[in-house]
Amino acid sequence: MTTDQFLRIALPSKGALEKGTMNLLSACGLGVSRPNERQYFGSIPALAPVKVLFQRAADIFTKVQEGSVDLGITGYDVVCEEGKSYDDVIVIWDKLGYGKCELVLAVPESWVDVSSIEDLAELTLLFRKKGKNLRIATKYHNLTQKWLYEKLYIFL
Repeated sequence: MTTDQFLRIALPSKGALEKGTMNLLSACGLGVSRPNERQYFGSIPALAPVKVLFQRAADIFTKVQEGSVDLGITGYDVVCEEGKSYDDVIVIWDKLGYGKCELVLAVPESWVDVSSIEDLAELTLLFRKKGKNLRIATKYHNLTQKWLYEKLYIFL
């Protein structure tokens, strides 16, 4: 059997998603064999023509999109962030029942007058009046922008 006859599945390599994914697959009779935690490859003995690749959850969407794996299980936050610009990836199921992600907005403690999204909107307007933009550090640019536009659209 050649390597192109194998189904390649990317699974999270660590954290809550790794544990939840292993439990889900095991409950379905598809226990994953991973000789040790440092190994990036595994198998599903019940499905011999399957190769498992353990990846960072954040990289799994890209691996599916580029075709280096056939399917993957990752956080829906990653899919929402990355999937905006890719129509060639299909989400089969978006609620697996494990792994939680929260978008949290934090400001410096010195911003004592900012305690709500409305306060942040007012601060944004003050920045704009001075010819500046409020900058936000995030690894989820698309999700953060969408969330802020939903919350702030009435103020801006």
